[in-house]
Amino acid sequence: MPTPTDFVRRLRVPGYLVMALLGIVTFAEISVAAWPFRLHDVGWRLAVAGAASGGAGTALLAIFLALVIAVISDDRGVVLLVAVICVVAALCCIIGGGVFALDALQMKGQVKPELVSRYDAALVWGLAKIILAGIVFIGVAISAFRTGIGMGRAAAVSGKGASMLVTGRGATGAAVSGTSSGGGTS
Repeated sequence: MPTPTDFVRRLRVPGYLVMALLGIVTFAEISVAAWPFRLHDVGWRLAVAGAASGGAGTALLAIFLALVIAVISDDRGVVLLVAVICVVAALCCIIGGGVFALDALQMKGQVKPELVSRYDAALVWGLAKIILAGIVFIGVAISAFRTGIGMGRAAAVSGKGASMLVTGRGATGAAVSGTSSGGGTS
């Protein structure tokens, strides 16, 4: 009869694949919306920032679920990868939020007077989404780093994950000399 560990092992790779697909599709949709690239155009930068802030929720969900799968599967490397991705995403939110605010202020003079209130509402909501996404990315990054460090400490204390080449002990704690009781000399 399969154990819960067997189910986790069976679902780990498909779970990672689904989360990777969510992240890649979100990034691709933002890239397609941004094509052709016109970095010098303020309107284009605002549109890309709006698309990115809209896709941040999906990316956060994918990253969080990948973190959950990694923690359940005891995949410290994936936990730390999630932390690094979240730090990069948080930095993008910080930089992007600043650029978005400056571009929106620059563009405000071109807005028709009857549309200024709608423009202001869209500006505030867009900036709020970027700021909130940045805060959540920072929170997930901190949690993932702490979890990864904790997983490393737990592995070091239990000897789990330590190579026989590094510790000189096999799975049973036997010395390199091959004795099972560990009482022999090398």
